[in-house]
Amino acid sequence: MNTMLDPKVLSGKFVIVDSKLKSRYGKQPFLFGDRQWSNISNWVEDQLHEPSFDMELLMTRMTHKDCDIRWKNQRIWMGYVLSAARTDKMVVFGRKGETEMCKAPKLRARAYKQGIDLYELTKIIIDHRDKMVEWMKEKRKAVPRPKELIEAPVQEPIKAEVEIVLEEVENWEDLCE
Repeated sequence: MNTMLDPKVLSGKFVIVDSKLKSRYGKQPFLFGDRQWSNISNWVEDQLHEPSFDMELLMTRMTHKDCDIRWKNQRIWMGYVLSAARTDKMVVFGRKGETEMCKAPKLRARAYKQGIDLYELTKIIIDHRDKMVEWMKEKRKAVPRPKELIEAPVQEPIKAEVEIVLEEVENWEDLCE
């Protein structure tokens, strides 16, 4: 994604925007550990396969000159990221099996226990998204295309004609003995 992120525009800490979660966590910052990064990594891959929103449009709106537009879209972004970080997928099967999932680049970042800046979080996610896009391009190039199969004309099997002759039998009991 060719979005130039400006740390002056994306300022502030990542905050919890959901009112139910605010009542649960209070004013504590949301902790980003290995599980949350793994969940976000899976979310980024899902967004590449089946996008639920236009990420480029959201990023341009997050860096808009009007601060109201910018803040509303930053809150939307924080909601997406928070939802992705809290969604646990204990067993994740890729579209082509579990082995393909293992080869995909995973999001590795340090644990943030005191909170994270919105700029830093967005930069980590966008960098990971760019790595995933490159990996998917390389994977498409590496997959050999099946050559067109030349279909041989199918010959119908030759059926032998069997003639069944039924004789008239006067006494069926003689046949059973």
